[in-house]
Amino acid sequence: AIRDEAAARAGVIDLAHRVLPADAYAIWWLDVANREWRIVHAHGVSDTYASQRLVGDEVPFTQPLLVDDVFSLDLLEARRDAYRAEGIVAMMTVPLPIHGERRATLVAYYRGPHTSTETELRVGMALGQIAAAALGNCPQVYGRLRAASRAATRPDRGARCATSAGSAFPTRLSESPAPF
Repeated sequence: AIRDEAAARAGVIDLAHRVLPADAYAIWWLDVANREWRIVHAHGVSDTYASQRLVGDEVPFTQPLLVDDVFSLDLLEARRDAYRAEGIVAMMTVPLPIHGERRATLVAYYRGPHTSTETELRVGMALGQIAAAALGNCPQVYGRLRAASRAATRPDRGARCATSAGSAFPTRLSESPAPF
C-alpha cells in the first residue's frame, strides 16, 4: 500500500499517462476551509499554470466532464486566458470521490483538437475510481478528511455550515466553479 501522499499522487499521474494519452495532467485538490482549489501534482503544465488558485466548492458532477473545445463552454469562460496561455484546447476532468466527497479532480489536457471516445470515457471513469482509492488510503489524506468532517459537525460550526451550504453549492453545472 502507498503510505506517502506525494508518492500516491505521482503514481496517479503516471498511471494516467500510461492509460489515458494526453499532453498534460493535473490533480486539483480543494482546501475546504479556504474554499480554494490548487494543483497538488502535475505533469506537462507550466509552473505558472500549476501555481494558480481558484475559489470554489466541491465538484458538482459525478462522471467525467469531456470538453472538446474549452473556448466554447460558458462554464470555462473565466479560465480561457489561462487555457490560451498554456495552449490547452480540450480536456477531460475526472472527479475523484475520496471517502464520498468530490474534493479532487484528475484532469487530462490536450493542446490540439480532441474529441474523447467512449473508450477514453470508460478509462477515465475507471482511472477516477483507482485514483480516488489510492489517494484516499494515504494516512495523511484520511486523517485530514476525518478531522474536517469532525470540525463540520461541531455545534458551534454546524449553523454556519448549514447557512452557507444552501447558497454555496451550485444548482447547475454552468454555475459551478471550474477546478480544472
